[in-house]
Amino acid sequence: MKLGVLRSTAWLAAVLLAALPTFAQDIQLTSNYDEIQPPANLVDVQGDQGYGPQPGCEQCGGQCQCGQCQCGDCGSDGCERPWYPAIADHCPRFGVYSFGGVSSWRGVSDGTGPNNNGFFSGLNVGLPFRNLDQYGIGLQGGLSSGFYDLMGRPTNGADEANRVQQQHFVTYGLFRRADCDRPISGGVVHDWMINDNFGANSNEPTLSQFRAQVAYATSACNEFGVWATWHDRGATQGAGTNIPRTFRSVNQTNFFWHRKWCYGGADSWLWLGFPNRTRLDRVLGGTLGEIIAGGMVNVPINDRVALFSNFNYMKPSARGGVPGSREDTFDLSVGLAFYPGCTARSRTVAGRSWMPLMPVANNGNFMVDRTPQ
Repeated sequence: MKLGVLRSTAWLAAVLLAALPTFAQDIQLTSNYDEIQPPANLVDVQGDQGYGPQPGCEQCGGQCQCGQCQCGDCGSDGCERPWYPAIADHCPRFGVYSFGGVSSWRGVSDGTGPNNNGFFSGLNVGLPFRNLDQYGIGLQGGLSSGFYDLMGRPTNGADEANRVQQQHFVTYGLFRRADCDRPISGGVVHDWMINDNFGANSNEPTLSQFRAQVAYATSACNEFGVWATWHDRGATQGAGTNIPRTFRSVNQTNFFWHRKWCYGGADSWLWLGFPNRTRLDRVLGGTLGEIIAGGMVNVPINDRVALFSNFNYMKPSARGGVPGSREDTFDLSVGLAFYPGCTARSRTVAGRSWMPLMPVANNGNFMVDRTPQ
């Protein structure tokens, strides 16, 4: 299984390294996102450079370039106009950001033990998919590493009690952002979770899942859609008491609302959903959880730095007390993201065409189920 992770990571690295020289000439860095210009080879469905005219630009007699009209209030806040379309920022033709923060999370694998508290950091990269970029399709790949329980914690594996829990995520796949010609966005990625000293029994499962998202932008400020996960590879191993245990990701389906609060400003996502109907504990049967609620927010501080936070909570299906506490599952993270290309801001819910659409996997969108203690 770990060989599969290495192959997937090698594939991701090969794609990015092969693409970097090809698209290096298209990367445009700017300190002001209102001054970016479209690449010469970018043509929209109307045959105009950039996006073509935006609503209201004919009143000024101007032409739009890269989604920004050069006159009057044609480039004003689209959120003040309900009919204003979700126009993506096409520049630059490369998206990258690093991130880091603190996190607190727990899942059914932790039993009645404490939360896992620590810090994480990572990188997420997006770029056009050659020969498919004319349809807005891009590649994305990212990874993150987290370190939790820095002072140790109670565990059934006595020799592991003082060890730091390590967790690594790898995400790669395809995406397309909404634009004025087609207000539909979507993406499909494959996630890997690699653990060391995981859960109440200090296991080391390596798991994978698929994750997909599709949404429709009704305006420059609002987008509605659904994202879902379904398990791929699981893992069975023994630790602590040496009783074999099986791990796998939790299938979940969530319906979300994405809101752009102002032109070039904050984005928020709120979702409500449910987990899959089957669980690994066949004795108890039924579902692991009843309902899932979560959200995410991204607030640009300037062109290079943004504050972000995300949370996800799954209400247990078990009754209150010890049974319910064993199944309590949540993730809460707060941190900062750094955009070296001055691309922290975007104009509408469509965002930037080549910025990764899907976040790197985390303990909220990659929940884990397991057989009983």
